Amino acid sequence: MKTYGLIFIALLYVPAISSGQQKLHSIKEYILDEKIGDLDKDGMEEKVLVVTMADSQGTGMIRELRILKRRGRDWVIWKRSAKAILPPEEGGSFNDPFEYIEIEEGILLVRQSGGKAWKWGQTDKYRYQHGTFELIGYTSFYGKACEYWADFDYNISARRITYKKEYEKCSLNKEKKNKKQKENFRHRLKKMITLENRYESYTTIMCPKLKQAIVF
Repeated sequence: MKTYGLIFIALLYVPAISSGQQKLHSIKEYILDEKIGDLDKDGMEEKVLVVTMADSQGTGMIRELRILKRRGRDWVIWKRSAKAILPPEEGGSFNDPFEYIEIEEGILLVRQSGGKAWKWGQTDKYRYQHGTFELIGYTSFYGKACEYWADFDYNISARRITYKKEYEKCSLNKEKKNKKQKENFRHRLKKMITLENRYESYTTIMCPKLKQAIVF
């Protein structure tokens, strides 16, 4: 579930605990979601925030995902990314595509969706490894009622992909029959996707048999 609230952050300087840690200044921000959990398996919980704020020109809104660690009584930023959350206008007629974040067994999940007649949804799965949060899994759906629904599941760590597509029969079109397609194959990413570079560019994968292009 989303939670909204106007917050005022004003933290005094604290010593850096990592290269990614930065000082927070007193600014106005809206928290879109907040979760707490152990992401780096050190036995200490981290806090994850998704915030929205005005850009530097004050003409639009930007989104930022932050991961904070405890430092005494304070929370300090450990990792941050302005590229992991889609901007508000990417949701189509539903406007805001951001839904929620979750932490499950040390994995950070980011859920987003949008569309109108044609709807889409996706979940990014990040794990802390090699000193950064790497995308280890991605699932998505896309479709429209009385047309088709497609599901894409990519286990990046195991290099396994499952693609399913089902054409939906509708009472308005009695000649149309249900048709199902499915393909399992393996694929290795040439470049690791991380929390920091998530939407710097898009990745396209072509299903070998069905010749279906998947872009994420």
